[in-house]
Amino acid sequence: MNTEEKEGSQTPGGEPLSQQAARGYRWSAVSSAGITAIQVVQILILPRLILPAEYGMASAAQMVSGFALAFADLGMSAMVIRRRDATREQLSRLYLINFVAGIVATVLVVLSGPALAWYFEEDRLRTLVWWVALPLVIAPLGQQFGLLFQRELRFQFLASIDITATAAGFLVALGAAMQGYSAEALLWGPLTTVTVRSVVLAITGVKRWPLKFTAGKVDLSGFLSFGAFQVGERMINFMTSRADQFVIGGALGSRSLGHFNLAYQYSMLPLGRVNSTLNVVAFPVFARLQHDREAIRDRYLELMGVIMLINAPLMSGLAAVARHAVPVLAGNGWEETVLPLMWLCMAAMVRSHANPVGALLAARGRADLGFYWNVVLFFVEVPVVIIAASFGDLSLVAASSFVLQVLYAPLNYWFLVRPNTGPCLRSYVWAIARPGAAALCMGLAVAAADRWLLDGFGHIFALVVLVTMGVLLYTGLILLFLPDSARRARQLLLGR
Repeated sequence: MNTEEKEGSQTPGGEPLSQQAARGYRWSAVSSAGITAIQVVQILILPRLILPAEYGMASAAQMVSGFALAFADLGMSAMVIRRRDATREQLSRLYLINFVAGIVATVLVVLSGPALAWYFEEDRLRTLVWWVALPLVIAPLGQQFGLLFQRELRFQFLASIDITATAAGFLVALGAAMQGYSAEALLWGPLTTVTVRSVVLAITGVKRWPLKFTAGKVDLSGFLSFGAFQVGERMINFMTSRADQFVIGGALGSRSLGHFNLAYQYSMLPLGRVNSTLNVVAFPVFARLQHDREAIRDRYLELMGVIMLINAPLMSGLAAVARHAVPVLAGNGWEETVLPLMWLCMAAMVRSHANPVGALLAARGRADLGFYWNVVLFFVEVPVVIIAASFGDLSLVAASSFVLQVLYAPLNYWFLVRPNTGPCLRSYVWAIARPGAAALCMGLAVAAADRWLLDGFGHIFALVVLVTMGVLLYTGLILLFLPDSARRARQLLLGR
């Protein structure tokens, strides 16, 4: 019996789950490509209009909103996808809870303004937090409907909304920056994106899933227990992922935070777009297979292999050309970003293999494992970041992130993947090592060419030559040594 037959998940018209997933991946890729193109234009223009210190202040304001976002829906949104049997009354009550939680989160963020201004020694943060607080109360208007469309694999519709909302946010940010608003421009853009997306989803979603509010008791027991661990995991995960920026901002100032934050954005742009493209489809697919451990294992390993096949060369290549990419993308004045970017790219390459585990745990209903894992990471990473930042070197902070990601890699398998998929160590290592080795070979060759052949050439010329060389070399390595990986990627993404 093949995997599709075992899965037995088909549409009413008889379409196999693999075909549904492939279509979802394609439209998710369209959305990701459109959003990435807009974001690339944004990071080409805005750093030329906004100083590093202003980037640092915007990043500081966004930290507190990201922390509050962990509480926004009490962690129950994922259950909307996982629980296909949720009633209209349950969904309506969850919608109301989500909205109330958004109001509470908004108030808490606004009240945090004075403390944030004191810690970063920037009085403007008292008012900047208002702009990061507003999305917390606007997002719940359409959030649940977005999840329901995702559960139904309506990714063509979601792609059109996401691209339109992102374009609107960029235009607002650009217009504000050209008018002299700096940190505010970086916050008004996301606010516009969230507003457009939420309003469109709310208007269209309420027609498809009408709300029905009742005064009586609604059973949410399964949602609440799952949500408690989700909230904890999100909170700890955000604190861990932003600990370096929080420490840098307090210890080294907003200017250093601006440089580090830009390096973080550059390293996360390709990684975040690829991962979100694949994971947004993977979660509902995993959820349909949650009771078939063998099928979900096969899907997970396939997805992880594809993610590494795409992300590894992007990260290795960006690290190799960082000294040319930063001046071309951001302009003059951002030289301190180069070395942190190189280390963060290598850390992101190692970390990318673990990204699908979030969708796996949510689909299997094991949010508790994710929570415990992130608690451990928090108590490991925060002291390391504090010690690294105490030397006053941004590169050392970024390098510590890379070292930690290497140490986490085997633990991720033993404590998160294996309990939910069963033993698969050999396949797991193979899915990581093969594309990783090809990407490292490509990155080293590009770095060597930059050092020995292109030293002294202009940044734009060198960047074009090195990127072209990297693409051709990595493509050749894959076709020669990993044709089966390329074939599996094509089957997963195209359904054939």
